[in-house]
Amino acid sequence: MRAASSTFRAQILIEGELPVELQLYDSNGELIATGLSGEPLEFEARFDESGTGLEYRLDVLRSPEFDLEGEHPYTAHLEVPDLG
Repeated sequence: MRAASSTFRAQILIEGELPVELQLYDSNGELIATGLSGEPLEFEARFDESGTGLEYRLDVLRSPEFDLEGEHPYTAHLEVPDLG
């Protein structure tokens, strides 16, 4: 028997010096959201009956402006306002 799941509105905000493209995939490998750094990437987060979050993969596509020798720090912030 499969556990019931709950869905909540969520967003990830990635901020950094150079722009990057973001692609968010669910645990089945399906693309569920795309966006750019500096803008909230909104998606529907799912949790199972036990409150455990499902796995997601965030791909960050580098900017052509990146210097491969240097470091380019980014900050990620996850919000789930519906759980407020």
